[in-house]
Amino acid sequence: PAFGGPPSSHQSPAPGGFGLPPRAAAAPAGPDARGVGRSLAQLSGSIVVGISALSVARERGLIITYGLGSCVGVAIYDPARKLGGICHYMLPDSRQNSRAATDPLMFGDLAVPALFEAFQRQGGDLARAEVYIAGGASVAALNDVFDIGGRNVRVAREAIVAARQRIRGEECGGRASRTLSLDLATGEILITTPGLQPRRLR
Repeated sequence: PAFGGPPSSHQSPAPGGFGLPPRAAAAPAGPDARGVGRSLAQLSGSIVVGISALSVARERGLIITYGLGSCVGVAIYDPARKLGGICHYMLPDSRQNSRAATDPLMFGDLAVPALFEAFQRQGGDLARAEVYIAGGASVAALNDVFDIGGRNVRVAREAIVAARQRIRGEECGGRASRTLSLDLATGEILITTPGLQPRRLR
């Protein structure tokens, strides 16, 4: 995948989150913010979700993830509570992969259910949740051979259906890397790509 965007050097997963060791926590962007994995960077009120990571927050601020090449980002939003989250995963299937034990959010079959679990734990209601996906591009020859992007998208769809959710909007495939952002106050979900106009999913 294309790992564009700023480096996610500031990290603060929630203590005990999904079996990953706790690290020092950053100040939350809003009244409540939680991040798991290589992620919670606080940049000017924004929560930057790195690769193999997720974050859930509420009421204000921006959750954003960069470098969605063959990677996939899944966003979930509860408009009544202004609570939402994003996960960013790199590979589709954790089975028979030793890294799943130490880096579960690298894999879509674990990351998407983990996002939904974290969303509910913070008070989100799946009955009124809206789900959006982005990414899954073919950005390198190796991705063409193994169809990593396509498989990542399929895993997201399967996990969303398994959670009895439906996809309200998506932008997947193609050749370009994407940035996915969620504005917690307004619910606006944007896709941006260098050289193109932003696209609004919500």
